[in-house]
Amino acid sequence: MELIDDWTFDKQAVPQPPGDNGSPTLASRFHEGLTDFTPQPLTLHCYEDVGHPWVQIVFEHLIAPDVALRLGEALTAVPGAGTIYVNSLRPKAVYLLVEPARDTRRPELAASRYGVTVAELRRTWG
Repeated sequence: MELIDDWTFDKQAVPQPPGDNGSPTLASRFHEGLTDFTPQPLTLHCYEDVGHPWVQIVFEHLIAPDVALRLGEALTAVPGAGTIYVNSLRPKAVYLLVEPARDTRRPELAASRYGVTVAELRRTWG
């Protein structure tokens, strides 16, 4: 799986905590957390938009809705992940939002306007 980490190379939407200079970035921890995920993603893209850190996960083939929930649960289990919101499920991709936004700008809207928490999705889908 390819990791595109625009969090550290672009605007640093998710900076390293102070004193964490040798630790893996959150993007690399997400990448590691999906190593054994099935189906295996092609790309994990960590980027920033509307003041929030986002994750786009792309697959080679069509995916079932449960993939979005399982991805959210896998990323939620990553240390330091914060709250994960599921934004959208596409035929071959899932978009998630990470909160809290840790950049210096204020987000345009609260994270809840862009999706639902993984826990809420689990309760709704049963």
